[in-house]
Amino acid sequence: MNWKAFVDQLAEWLEERSLIEPGGRWVLGVSGGPDSVLLLHAMHDLSQRRELDWTIHAAHLHHGIRGEAADADAELVARLAEQLGVRYHEERIDIPAQIARKGGSTEETAR
Repeated sequence: MNWKAFVDQLAEWLEERSLIEPGGRWVLGVSGGPDSVLLLHAMHDLSQRRELDWTIHAAHLHHGIRGEAADADAELVARLAEQLGVRYHEERIDIPAQIARKGGSTEETAR
């Protein structure tokens, strides 16, 4: 599948759910991994291609778990948002510190 076909398929999925509206606002959780980065690119491209004038926000949550790798993900998402001209929001939490205080598993605490 090429890029245009992928974005068209995304548009079709959104249309079936009545989610394509001009001037819409979207908040996309972008981890920095390939799936969420692809979604951000696709939503941005769809908005431009169809002149939907969407306001897109890229939201990134830094869990404080993966050290420099997590820092790099946050930087990647911030740069990508800037390049695409979408709004960027970042929150940082310290999951290891919360576990040390309250106990529990990493997965449970991160949720």
